[in-house]
Amino acid sequence: MGAWHIDSTRHLLSALNRPGSAQLRPPNAYAAKMHGTHNKRGTCSAWLSLSVVFTRIEKPQMFEFSPETGLWGLFASAFISATLLPGSSEVVLIGLLAKFPDLVWTAVAVATVGNTLGGVTSYWLGRLFPNKAEGRAIEWVKKYGVWSLLFSWVPLFGDALCVAAGWMRFNFWLCMLLFAVGKLFRYVLVAGGATWIIKTFF
Repeated sequence: MGAWHIDSTRHLLSALNRPGSAQLRPPNAYAAKMHGTHNKRGTCSAWLSLSVVFTRIEKPQMFEFSPETGLWGLFASAFISATLLPGSSEVVLIGLLAKFPDLVWTAVAVATVGNTLGGVTSYWLGRLFPNKAEGRAIEWVKKYGVWSLLFSWVPLFGDALCVAAGWMRFNFWLCMLLFAVGKLFRYVLVAGGATWIIKTFF
């Protein structure tokens, strides 16, 4: 039992030992006294049982993690989200900021780096595609050029843009820069919105 329970029990027992404490006795204690069977030990037992109701129950804390663990999890989620595999880095980012709101800029940086590296991975996968490959993302990149990669943060379609950039053999360093700019914009918006909601409503 917790310290709060012990303290409350001590207060109850000390109250019973004070003169004139009969008005604190529960109804069943009065009934026992009327039958002549009430005694001090019985009252103490009754109050001791009653105090169990006020016992502090320690519930296990779910989803407990350190800031370092949370940041590594965010990095992994952001990296996977930028590949052809499904991911939800925004949810992880919001959950991390809900628990550690002071990590907002660190979390944004980690998510941006992870998502950018994931985009780079998709870029190199695109370079393995044959020249006859076709798709909506490839048509988009052909039409708008390398600057279309600023939209590489768009869920699903943005991942395909990264692959298309590799297929088009765009300059690697320029592609990585555009990946980073677009993804930074995305996470700043998500983190800013999440921080405002947490501070305003919680």
